[in-house]
Amino acid sequence: YSVREGGTNKVRGQMEVKEMKLGPVKNWQDFVTTIMPFMAMSSAGLHRFGQKYPPHLFRGLTHSSYKLTATIFRSFEKNGEVKMDESFFKKERNVIGMVRNKLADYLKCSEWDLVAAAQHYGIPTRYLDWTSNPFVALAFAFKHDWLKAKEEHPVVWVLKTNCDDFCIPEGEESPSPDYVGAKTKIYLPKKIVGQVIAQDSYLMRQVVEKESEGVFTVNSLEMNPTFRDRLWKIEFENESVCDIVEGLHEYGISEKDLLNPENWEGLKIACKDML
Repeated sequence: YSVREGGTNKVRGQMEVKEMKLGPVKNWQDFVTTIMPFMAMSSAGLHRFGQKYPPHLFRGLTHSSYKLTATIFRSFEKNGEVKMDESFFKKERNVIGMVRNKLADYLKCSEWDLVAAAQHYGIPTRYLDWTSNPFVALAFAFKHDWLKAKEEHPVVWVLKTNCDDFCIPEGEESPSPDYVGAKTKIYLPKKIVGQVIAQDSYLMRQVVEKESEGVFTVNSLEMNPTFRDRLWKIEFENESVCDIVEGLHEYGISEKDLLNPENWEGLKIACKDML
C-alpha cells in the first residue's frame, strides 16, 4: 500500500520519511481497509512467528496538531518545545509518592503498575497510552460529538514496534528515572484495573534529555530519532466523521465504556483527591 508525505504518494519501503500519513479516510469501511495491513502483520507476528509483543500499536488523538507527548510534560511546553529545570524531577517524585501512599491500600503491585493505575485515572505521568486495538484508538480519537470532531480533525497514530522497545518492569529501576540516559520503553501493565483490560493498554515511558546545564527537554515521539521513522498518521476527511461515529455506536465502542468499565469508586476517589 502507499503512504503520503507532503501530499505526494510514495510506496512504503522505498525511502526514509520523517512522518508517513495514511488517508484521508473517507468512511468506516475505509478505516477498516486502511488498518487491515497492520492487523494482518500483527496477527502473523504474534501467532505464526510466536512473538511476545504486538508488532503495531495505535493511539487516537482528537486533534491532528496534538503531539505524542505524555501528560506530565505538557504544562512545560511553550512554542512547541518542552523545557524544564531540575525541580521537575522533585515534583515528579512527589507525584509518585502520593500515588504510592494513596493507592497502595487498593492495589498490591509494583510501583510501575501503581503509576499505570494512576495514569488511567487521570494523574499526569510520563506514560503515553497506546493500545493493540485500533478501534480503541479510534474511539478516543472520536470521543467528542460529531460536530466538534469535524472542527478538530481527529487522527489515529500507528507505531511499528521492535522487540527492543519493550521492557519487563521488574528489570528496570524506576518507572520514572530521574537521570539522563534512560531509554524510552513500552510495557504491558498488569491487569489490575478495568481500563487496562478494556483498552488493550500498553504504556510507553518517555524519558528526559539534558539540553544544557540545568535545562532538560523531552522530544515528542514523532521527533524522537528512535521512533519517528516507524510512525504513521491516519487522517480523516471531514465528511467521514458522521459515518465513523455511527460505526463506533453500531459496534458498541465508546470512550465512556473504555474509561469506566467497572465501578472502582474507592480508587476513583483516591485519584480525585490527588488532582
